[in-house]
Amino acid sequence: MSSLKHKVSSEDGDRKHLLPMSRDSMDKMLAWSMKACPRLVEVLCALQHTPDGAHTSDTGLQMDLADHALITHHLEQITFDTTTWVLWTR
Repeated sequence: MSSLKHKVSSEDGDRKHLLPMSRDSMDKMLAWSMKACPRLVEVLCALQHTPDGAHTSDTGLQMDLADHALITHHLEQITFDTTTWVLWTR
């Protein structure tokens, strides 16, 4: 609380490192991830329609090792970002 009170009364202006991340920031991060990894949307849609317990190879998606690594990296980052955002905003 003292940090937040100091932020409000600070003469240096608005410090954003004490504020929780906004929904707009999360949307920008997701948009960047979708732009950097175009196949991410395709994979997310395929995973959404895959029955529980089925192998993802049954979705018909063909990708090489580089695509797989890139998609895995983005999925890990999105998972981390959304989890920490939910915990921070509670």
